[in-house]
Parts: sequence; C-alpha cells; structure tokens
Amino acid sequence: MSKTTGEDLPAALVFDLDGTLVDSVGSVAAAVNAAVAAEGLLPLTIEQTKEHVGEGALHMISSVLASGGLTLDDALVQRCVERYIAAYLDDPATHTRIFPGVVEVLEEFRRSGITMGVCTNKPGALANAVLHHLRLSRFFCAVVSPDDTEHRKPDGRHIHATLREMKVFDKVAILIGDSETDVLAGSDAGLKTILLTHGYRRGPIAEERADIVIDHFADLPDAVRSITRMLIS
Repeated sequence: MSKTTGEDLPAALVFDLDGTLVDSVGSVAAAVNAAVAAEGLLPLTIEQTKEHVGEGALHMISSVLASGGLTLDDALVQRCVERYIAAYLDDPATHTRIFPGVVEVLEEFRRSGITMGVCTNKPGALANAVLHHLRLSRFFCAVVSPDDTEHRKPDGRHIHATLREMKVFDKVAILIGDSETDVLAGSDAGLKTILLTHGYRRGPIAEERADIVIDHFADLPDAVRSITRMLIS
C-alpha cells in the first residue's frame, strides 16, 4: 500500500457502508429473520440474505416477503420493517465485522486531510449505530441515508446530498462502493468510482462500469491516487 501525498489527494471520498467498509450481512440476516418470523417465513441463510440487500430496508423486506410467497400490502411491509429496525438496533454489530485494512486506510486518509462521508441505503439510525459500535464514526463528517433525502442510490442525487452535507459539493470527489447500486449512483452523480470486490454485487455490471476495481481495501490509496492524477492532469 503506497502512501498518498499532497499532490495526489482528492478533496473528498464518499463511501458506501455495507459490503464496502463492513461485512454486515450476518447482522442483517439476524434482524430480517426476527422481522419475518411472525409472518411464518423460514429463516434466511447468509447467502439468501445477500440476494436481497443493497437498495434499502423497505425494498429488502418487500423482496424477502415476496420471495416467501406472501402477498404484499403496505401494512405488512411496514410492520416488518419496524420489527427489522427494532431487532437491528437491539444488536447492531455482534455479527458485523470491519473488512481487513479499513481502519488503517481510513487513518491514513484522515491524516492526509481528506474529507470523508458515508452514503448508504441503510436506515440512518442503523447506519449510525453500526458506525458507533465499531468505532468508525470518528472518520466521517457526514452519514447520509434515505432518511435524510428524497432520493436513494442508485439515484445520483443521494450522492449530491452527501457531498452537500460534507460541504465539498464543488470539489474533486470519488465514490467507493461494492455493488451495482453504488457504481450506478456514482456515474449518475458524475463521480469516478472505485469498486471493491469483497462486497455484495450480484452481476458484472459493476465491474464493467467502475473506473477501477480492487480486491482489497489496502489497495484503495493507490486507486485513489490513480484516479486523482487522471482528474487533475
């Protein structure tokens, strides 16, 4: 992992949360299963849970209920979402791990003066609880969820809202994520994107459209430097 220098730094980095900074699918699965058990659905495995994540709690719960053969209505979905959030808040991080290299790289970026924020489709209360319990909140000046804006990824306006909250909207910024949702949102927002392959992407579109694809978080500084040099050259 090469060190960043003042000549090759972006002004800001926008990170996705789940699948990018943390592997949270165990916590998601536990909360989802608690939420839908009362509706008679069998527990999802970790791999089954991955098929539903990425576009927010409402979409995920609706997808899980539909895949279980239930007829969706607003009342059913809403009560399951409320159970999901309550279960998650009861235990936000026991089954979540920080990906290797994340803390060290974020420390390096912070020392270098990069402004960092999180743009996530996770409900805001859950995102902040996870970041707090894992002691990652200290790295980010903003955490923007669908609770904070009318739009959510893959809509690029979610990214724009995050940049405004970070107060760097008119500066050079890069989006780092792990899925099709992130890459499409970054592209829609006009940002260069870096894709981490250790997350929850479900198809080739993310790798095809991302500007740089990396396998390990420790490779992120080099990727950031490469894109920044391209942007300012």
